[in-house]
Amino acid sequence: MEKQIKIHVDSLDCAACAATIGKAFEKIKIINHNVIIPLKEVYVNFDEEQIDEEQILKTLKQSGYKGKLVND
Repeated sequence: MEKQIKIHVDSLDCAACAATIGKAFEKIKIINHNVIIPLKEVYVNFDEEQIDEEQILKTLKQSGYKGKLVND
């Protein structure tokens, strides 16, 4: 089942940051992602049967960025 999460990334400041995150996410099984630099947010769509939120956050951390899930 497809799910979307929003992650706040304090250190998301520039296009290079967004590109680094994008390259990290290309290596895992997500459907797509959208980085919004001015809001310091990353939206990730994924299939819960393929990957979970913890794996996504771990991948983000391994790319050098600490993220926190945002619950709206």
